[in-house]
Amino acid sequence: MQEKDQIIEGNIIAGFDDKLSKELLDRKKKSLLENDPFGETFESQCERIRVKSPFGELKTWRLTQLIVKKGCDLRQEQFAMQLISQFDQIFKAAKLNIWLRPYEIVCTGPNCGLIECIHDAISLDTLNKKLFKLQIRDLNEFFLLYYPNHKSTHCNV
Repeated sequence: MQEKDQIIEGNIIAGFDDKLSKELLDRKKKSLLENDPFGETFESQCERIRVKSPFGELKTWRLTQLIVKKGCDLRQEQFAMQLISQFDQIFKAAKLNIWLRPYEIVCTGPNCGLIECIHDAISLDTLNKKLFKLQIRDLNEFFLLYYPNHKSTHCNV
């Protein structure tokens, strides 16, 4: 059978007969669910580590993920994040439906600092590498498989 351009539309991949496209789609969905590309959630990671920590019973116990940077001047990034935080407060005060996620950046010296990680997030590069192993072609195909009930009129396949 000659393959045409594959376009996922709902639950059918155009260019294949319905049975074959459904089988392929079901296989990819199963593989995606068994190998969640986002891995362990931050919440479950916190609970797993809290149980093993000798300080886990303390009320003030908290887990934080940080990136330690050396050889980088983080002052511009810190200033940019302060602006984003200000915009976030302005948007909330104006009751605008705009969501920002400011995170902490702390300069600990002229060429070093700490950057707070966003929970339950991975880089696009990491996601693309995981999707390649699962034989998922692109982010659009991933989105349609991972969020099958999403109804968007703005998404062009």
